[in-house]
Amino acid sequence: MTPALRRKLWLALPAFLLCLADQVVTLYGQPPEYWAGDYSAAQEGAPHGLWLLHQHPGWYILAAILYLLGIVAVIAWLPRFLARITSAGLVIGHTWGTSYWMCVFFPRQGYWISVALFVLSGFLLVLAFDVSDVPEGE
Repeated sequence: MTPALRRKLWLALPAFLLCLADQVVTLYGQPPEYWAGDYSAAQEGAPHGLWLLHQHPGWYILAAILYLLGIVAVIAWLPRFLARITSAGLVIGHTWGTSYWMCVFFPRQGYWISVALFVLSGFLLVLAFDVSDVPEGE
């Protein structure tokens, strides 16, 4: 693995982790009726995710896996500046999606959990930016 690719993978890490968290809590947040086979009971704010959940959870999971791999591939392929923008945008979006579910799961503490999640996301993003800026061997 080249040093440049290794640095790009650091940029992909926060986006990958927050996207994964978003997918996991989305699946966890589905009502019992959904898991009993009533796929019309799916709950999701993103229209494409809702459509996939309406089809079958397997389709949602497959799409999520491909999306996660796509995040890594696109960030690794893009020039550094665009990779940073993409990483930041995905982190912000998936942190928001995950924080929504925290407010659903924990109505009283969800706000504070969301604040902590945004701080953690910011930490991961800044860490990734810093590590990706360090040339190999320094």
